[in-house]
Amino acid sequence: AGGGMCGRCMKTCPWNLEGLLADSAWRWLAMNLPSQAPTLARLDDHWGRGRINPVKTWWWDIELDRSSGGYVLARQTHRRGLNVGLKVDPAGQTLAVYPADRMPAPYPVRQPVDREEGIARYQALLSPQDYRARLARGQTDGLAPPFRMPDGEPPVFPVVLQRRTDMTPDVVKFELVAAPGGTLPTFEAGAPVDVVIAPEYNRSYSLAGDPADARTWVLGVQRELPQRGGRGGSALMHRAFREGRVVFVSRPSNLFPLHEDAAHSLLLAGGIGVTPLLTMAHRLHRLGRPFELHYSAASRGSAGFVADIEAAPWRAQAHLHFKDEGRRADLSRLVPPHAPGWHLYTCGSARYMDAVFAAAQARGWPD
Repeated sequence: AGGGMCGRCMKTCPWNLEGLLADSAWRWLAMNLPSQAPTLARLDDHWGRGRINPVKTWWWDIELDRSSGGYVLARQTHRRGLNVGLKVDPAGQTLAVYPADRMPAPYPVRQPVDREEGIARYQALLSPQDYRARLARGQTDGLAPPFRMPDGEPPVFPVVLQRRTDMTPDVVKFELVAAPGGTLPTFEAGAPVDVVIAPEYNRSYSLAGDPADARTWVLGVQRELPQRGGRGGSALMHRAFREGRVVFVSRPSNLFPLHEDAAHSLLLAGGIGVTPLLTMAHRLHRLGRPFELHYSAASRGSAGFVADIEAAPWRAQAHLHFKDEGRRADLSRLVPPHAPGWHLYTCGSARYMDAVFAAAQARGWPD
């Protein structure tokens, strides 16, 4: 209970001491003589029931240290007790209800609810007396809202994390397979999927495997800490995503399409931006189309997918540029003058991609 609320919700919170309605006799009395609710609540308050259980407050006492990815003792905790002296006027409460026909669909993703509609539905509810009267008369049509099947396909579906490979201290490769009895949808080169990391973390990641592989999806996830602009999703994946875990993902969407009939394709990757370009390299090789992949990173030890690239059948078309080895990519020389039918793709940090765009424009590439 927060603010000036009375704290009655704490009476049934499983992390608190048992309170109102904990015993069957009290439940019978409350359901059959609802007018006695104020008296029951005062008795509960007098006996100190329904208050915070100190044994179960450990989850309030820790917090996530985003720099290390571990849990530490919380800097502050909030333990608001029951406000037993507060006089609550039910007429002054604004309540909203979401009946079965208006509840969010049972999917593990964020879904908006219409609070104004919920308030209107609450105000339109039958009183207990009217409800019982209609029930007694057999007038059950419309007495309860009908179950409503969600429209369309679910936004996410389950897959299984079959293999995890920590390629560097900050870059992990996750290999996903279909859940038992399911299949993986096909995907096009460059496609990303949304991953439900936790209810508050839904992130989009590019697929990084071979589009011809119908059995496995590959993700490459770089851990982004707060000091580097991270929002917590990738750090949680690194910490919690282990082999065997069931993960909910969306179907692939083609937001970075590959022109498969290009006369020549240049794939310029910076850091973890290599992931969608790997799918393009696989696809272009399978089609027998000419291409070059240039992969830039600070060092070999910080670059993911190096072993995958060196083992790929198209490794001769891949060029690795590591700053600490003195092979930093000279984009002004790597990007050739534009030729009809040539296409250039880039993915990486904003700084890297801006440098690619500047080099391309200087060599006559159109916007």
